[in-house]
Amino acid sequence: MNVLGYLIYFTAMAFIIGRVGWLFYSNGQHYVDRLFQNDLALGNWINRILLKAYYLFNLGYVALSIQFWSSIESLSSLIETTAVEIGHVLILLASMHYLNMIWLQLYSDWVANQKEIEKHKSI
Repeated sequence: MNVLGYLIYFTAMAFIIGRVGWLFYSNGQHYVDRLFQNDLALGNWINRILLKAYYLFNLGYVALSIQFWSSIESLSSLIETTAVEIGHVLILLASMHYLNMIWLQLYSDWVANQKEIEKHKSI
């Protein structure tokens, strides 16, 4: 039953990670463009790096997490284990998303502050 659980888990997670990653990337481009309106090339680069890091981190986590699964003996245990593990990854995805948004906003504020300092120095 473990192999069936792994197949279900990997299939579901590949779809979720792929779909959510692409949605974050495509819809987040507008947010990144707004944050880095003076340097759109930097914003595009950061958005692509975030997508690649997202895929690598989450797929690696999914692959490593199965080593902590207990033995699956029944159908109810299969459903429970896969649902709990998928839930863990979804919570991790949401947490990472909000942390990335916070860091991007802090960086954008810092850049704006540096530009304001430079503007006052030139006066």
